[in-house]
Amino acid sequence: MSKEAVKDFFKQISPKSYFDIAIILPLITLFLYPSHAAYGVVGFVILCIYGIIKKDLVFHWNINILWVGFFVLYVIFFLKATDTKEGLFELEKKLSFLVFGILFLFKSKKPLSLPFWIISFMLLVIIRSAIGFVESIIMYNEIHILPAFFTSRFSQHIHPSYLSFYIIICLIITFYWEYKKVINFPKWFLIIFSIISIVSILLLSSLSANLFLFFTILTIIIYYLYKKLKPLLASTIAILFIIISFVVIKYGHFRAINFSETYNNTITFLKNPKEYIDADQYIKKANEKRLILWTLSWQKIKENPMGYGVGSAGDVYRNVYSQYGLTSLMDPLLDSHNQYLRIALEMGVIGIFAYLAIICAYIVKAIKQKKYLLLYVMICFLYFGMWESILQRQSGVIFFTYMITFLFLYEPVFSKKKI
Repeated sequence: MSKEAVKDFFKQISPKSYFDIAIILPLITLFLYPSHAAYGVVGFVILCIYGIIKKDLVFHWNINILWVGFFVLYVIFFLKATDTKEGLFELEKKLSFLVFGILFLFKSKKPLSLPFWIISFMLLVIIRSAIGFVESIIMYNEIHILPAFFTSRFSQHIHPSYLSFYIIICLIITFYWEYKKVINFPKWFLIIFSIISIVSILLLSSLSANLFLFFTILTIIIYYLYKKLKPLLASTIAILFIIISFVVIKYGHFRAINFSETYNNTITFLKNPKEYIDADQYIKKANEKRLILWTLSWQKIKENPMGYGVGSAGDVYRNVYSQYGLTSLMDPLLDSHNQYLRIALEMGVIGIFAYLAIICAYIVKAIKQKKYLLLYVMICFLYFGMWESILQRQSGVIFFTYMITFLFLYEPVFSKKKI
């Protein structure tokens, strides 16, 4: 790169105001200090209040208010809690709904430096991946086996599935904005970032994340096939890709993820759920274990469709696990690993209807306003919630509430002329 190119690059990624720094704080602590991610949120709150007082941020009524309403619903169902202490802890975790739902009703008068925001996000991914590599090498030197480089050993501070989705979303935003000329980063930097990201995702070995990335890439390929080729040829190639994908998923066997075994066990479960639950062999397998958790959660939801109350889920799970003699699921206590079931368990049909209504509202807005990154994140949010109770961890509730409210307010919309 020439000196002029280097100068232009640093000018592009430089923050333009204090608010550019403020808005990245939640991500910084989420990546670098995950056990105290709330500190970044507090810093963001303080600088937002400062901006509102200085009138650098102006009120902008929008759909983000729905998260405030959802938090209020949690407060209402807290009144039904059987465990007040646990209920208060749940409300504390959901404060992100209130914080981001309110603060992203205020928009910066000055244009946000999106290049600074995305380069910060990318660097956080690189730093977190580097930390993972270092920690894995240290562990490998102690135990001398390759599993030291996979799953939770590679990511000892952030759940592997959550970190995988962080990286996937960062990748998609980066390349979409590069394609749309929002950013203009050196090609070598994008290549290095892509390699680090893909390697990290593979080492994290999250089944749900790997499938999501796989079908994201497949969708992009199919989109370009239809754009570049004749419909009949494009359809033929697309169908071929889908068939190959199915074969890979059904029969694939990898070091950390056995798609074939998971597929076969899922079929076994669907044929006879009760026999599956009673079989000890499935209790020890993470992916198959979810089928048991989902079945038992659904059983308790049917018993009380109006919900047991926020903070009562722990008692409900202990009760049903004891009923089936599943003591291995009680220490540590496992929840449904499905956000929809968790909400239905605590807040019943009212809660799950409100949650789905919020998701649908954002999806409709994203489509109407052509905010395709927001749409992608909502699809990711919708999908990931089927595999994890993503709003039960700070790493989930902070990241996704922040990302959704941020993109709704600040994602640029491109006219057809610019495409």
